[in-house]
Amino acid sequence: MKWISLIKDNKQSVGVLNDEKILSLASLGYDFKDINDVLLLNKNDYEKLIDNISSYKGEYIDKKEVKIVAPISMPFQDVLCVGFNYRDHILEANQYEKDSFKKPEATVYFSKRVNQTVSYLEDVSCHKEETDKFDYETEVGVILKEDCRNCTKENVREKIFGYVVVNDYSARDIQTKHQQWYLGKSLDGMFAMGPYILSVDECNIDDLKIKTYINDELRQDSSTKYMIKSIDEIIIELSKYMTLKKGTIIATGTPSGVGMGFQPPKFLKEGDVVISEIEQLGFIKNKIV
Repeated sequence: MKWISLIKDNKQSVGVLNDEKILSLASLGYDFKDINDVLLLNKNDYEKLIDNISSYKGEYIDKKEVKIVAPISMPFQDVLCVGFNYRDHILEANQYEKDSFKKPEATVYFSKRVNQTVSYLEDVSCHKEETDKFDYETEVGVILKEDCRNCTKENVREKIFGYVVVNDYSARDIQTKHQQWYLGKSLDGMFAMGPYILSVDECNIDDLKIKTYINDELRQDSSTKYMIKSIDEIIIELSKYMTLKKGTIIATGTPSGVGMGFQPPKFLKEGDVVISEIEQLGFIKNKIV
């Protein structure tokens, strides 16, 4: 299923996208504002919801009649992020920060403050008063539907709700200045996601093409098959050390082709249009303002 959050008649709700038609869950009697409300359901109520969606025979809404917004507007917690999960991105980061960068011996994890996500067709501020090295990172986002601790290869997929396109916008100069990434990743409005969350059972996440276009110029062109640590392995490792709560969002790393990787770097500026596209998951398009 393609889970979306939408606005119709000035009211936000949740729906399921089927080609150009939408089943609003309000038609089934559910008063959900965004996907977080779905994730709060207990297992029995969630299974009942799926049954109700599958058996629905009523009317659908035309996609043109609604505004699709970010599927999750306010994450329950900081977004968990994976750094340097593609070998080619390690090489370009080493080139950009050659005086301070050290190749990690193990997977790098960090968090990102996201008070409010950015929708898939929404403008993004370049924060020109704070940074002049504003960058992009297209990534697969994964959302958990259950609490998990000590996940295994056998049960990890059961914990996943679905996958979504995200752009982990970053201020490279702030990252370098503070010698850690939290502040440079956490300026307001620096996490875009959408247009929908694709259910885990409908996605072959292990080999999806990832592309980023800046003003129609192809910058990032890779695949999830080149991840150093797979999404399942990421969740298994994280859950070994901490309890991952339902609703957790994990940004799983970006391939090469980010702005800092070019010589000279190609950072974002006002007027640029960024398209982050992942096979099966759709695209998000942000104008930089």
